[in-house]
Amino acid sequence: MLFAGSKAAAHWPLPCGAACKNATVWPCNGKTPTCFSFGESKLHSQATTADVWPGAAMFDWTTCSTCSMRTAAASFSRGAWCALALPLNGTNNRNMEHMRSLITAFPEQLKQAWVTARTTPIDFNGWTPSNVLILGMGGSGISGAIASKMLSDASPVPIIANNDYTIPAWTGDSTLVVACSYSGNTEETLAALDAAVKAGAQVVAITSGGQLGALCDLHGWLAVRIPGGEPPRSQFGFAFTSVMHVLHEAGMVPEDLYSAFGSAADHLRANQANCIERAEALADLVEGKQVLLYSDTAQEGLAIRWRQQLNENAKLLCSHHVFPEMNHNELVAWETGDEGYVVLMIQMPEDHKRTRIRMEVCMEIFQEQGADVVVVEGDGEDSVLRFFDLVHVGDWLSLLLAERAGVDPVDIEKIDHLKTALAQIP
Repeated sequence: MLFAGSKAAAHWPLPCGAACKNATVWPCNGKTPTCFSFGESKLHSQATTADVWPGAAMFDWTTCSTCSMRTAAASFSRGAWCALALPLNGTNNRNMEHMRSLITAFPEQLKQAWVTARTTPIDFNGWTPSNVLILGMGGSGISGAIASKMLSDASPVPIIANNDYTIPAWTGDSTLVVACSYSGNTEETLAALDAAVKAGAQVVAITSGGQLGALCDLHGWLAVRIPGGEPPRSQFGFAFTSVMHVLHEAGMVPEDLYSAFGSAADHLRANQANCIERAEALADLVEGKQVLLYSDTAQEGLAIRWRQQLNENAKLLCSHHVFPEMNHNELVAWETGDEGYVVLMIQMPEDHKRTRIRMEVCMEIFQEQGADVVVVEGDGEDSVLRFFDLVHVGDWLSLLLAERAGVDPVDIEKIDHLKTALAQIP
């Protein structure tokens, strides 16, 4: 691992190790195993060594894979350990387990999404757009951000992600607009869609229903309907696969790239334990630090996905930037960098060779300022598999940090507050 003052970055994935290394495991509450590892931590001050085991009626305790409580104590009784386990309130725990189940099921979601896409006809009747505008916000908008970057050197026409109320002035009757709103009720997306329709653009929607679904029914727009009722960010498999399906049918996605989506589910299913293990190792490195995400420009969508997941699931403020652009501004600010920062440097074989040199030089600068640096690399035989591998690792990292902090990974209280306030203003 790399610590402050080290001279070389730790390349990651790291060697595999036991999930509960140096741990004592007990069947807490008579249901799920709990993991207790030894070592010092600030969390120890929050623990109690009382020989108390409230049981499931009072608390649901963290499980082996969620445990983050560490203490300098040498040993405890079963009852004392259950008191040391970090309790979550009922709602938090239910949401924690629900989000865990959604992330665990991500490979199956990808498989279902592939089937849905392949069985949803998108027929443009020979029409070819001169440009593409993908509308969407947050968990619905990330698909557009990633697609625009992933296809920048492959698509015959420009593909632009649009995360706003307004649209570019060049939008017209030769524009394909892909409107993405999981709920179908996203205010900004609906406003941008209205402007696009007035400009004469051809519309395809990706939604579970809501107002956008109703508009599709009213106007007869082409649409990919995806299952609803979950946090939009948890349905990335459906959303992104659907976006790529629409773009493929419009002639924007090379066949070899598109067909690789069909093997992504099997790849993740076979490697999920490894993804979790790597996320655990990352969580150990970033916990309690300010996270900075860096990548090549082509991988910015992936960096955004990681940032959004850390924002929403783990409730962490973090930032991202891209190479080489950050070399012309943010790099100067590293004069004030210190050991409170940790850099996650996302790297792919496809990165520009000069960008990779810039990364190596800059990592030395970050380390000289005292920051920890970890190089994050995807696992897979091609770019699509490596991409989905890192999406899955990032999702697990966000959940593990949420569990360690005892925060609700589903709750979006601040966003709900904002929406309530906006609803009162015409």
